[in-house]
Amino acid sequence: MENITWFEKWYAEQSYKNFGKKIDIQISTIENSAWKVKFDLKNTKLSKLKVEKIENFNSKFNWFEAEIKNQEFVAKGDFTKLSFLIGQFRSFIGEQGRKYSHKNDYFFDYEIQTFMLENNERFITFLHYTNSNEVAKKIIKTGLKFSYSFDKTTKKVKSNSVDLNYNHYVLKQFGDNVIVICISVDIYQKYLDILKNSNTQDVVVEEILTESTPYLDDDSEKIFTLSNKFVKGYFNYRENEIYNNPEFNPNFDSDIFLKNIKKLTAND
Repeated sequence: MENITWFEKWYAEQSYKNFGKKIDIQISTIENSAWKVKFDLKNTKLSKLKVEKIENFNSKFNWFEAEIKNQEFVAKGDFTKLSFLIGQFRSFIGEQGRKYSHKNDYFFDYEIQTFMLENNERFITFLHYTNSNEVAKKIIKTGLKFSYSFDKTTKKVKSNSVDLNYNHYVLKQFGDNVIVICISVDIYQKYLDILKNSNTQDVVVEEILTESTPYLDDDSEKIFTLSNKFVKGYFNYRENEIYNNPEFNPNFDSDIFLKNIKKLTAND
């Protein structure tokens, strides 16, 4: 299973780094209940890699073959060999592939985990990754800007090590700084209930929790700014540093939020 877990992470990274470019992955069965795997590498950094075929036929129930040519990894093996074949790919790419280790990644450090997850039962917590320290500091001061889809900008946190590990692995491609957003369950539920009873459609709570007027960007997309009161701060998982927001208040409430709903209702 280790090879399959590793491959999921490798594929996730390639998909994000090469967004919009198809990376074709085929895993199928062939004659004699054997496995065949075929990975298209042309849209990856491995496109120029070539590895001559290796093969081992001990018996019809214990055999495999694998090679990289024509920008593809192709391997076959008996019905016990799926993880093994992926392991061969992992071995083939060697130093040319990414070394998956937690070196210099303090995401699971106790202090960072505590900063991110403390009082998690009372808060709804989201993470937002960014490369720039300056952007992270600005978000603390002015709030998080997002377009119509808040969940495209952030990831909701679950107190589950597998879920945290997978999402961190995928999202870390976007930067070393992680903004931590916490909204109290009470505040979130209050405005969720109000929205349900209003005439608004396709409006999420986060669009309400803003102290500034939404505006249109150059692409005519409406931009909202989540109040900075809900930004707990941020941490840099490479440097193992935590930055607190002195204005953080997960229970922050404002008459402006109700006015935002009225405006949306009027627009509808």
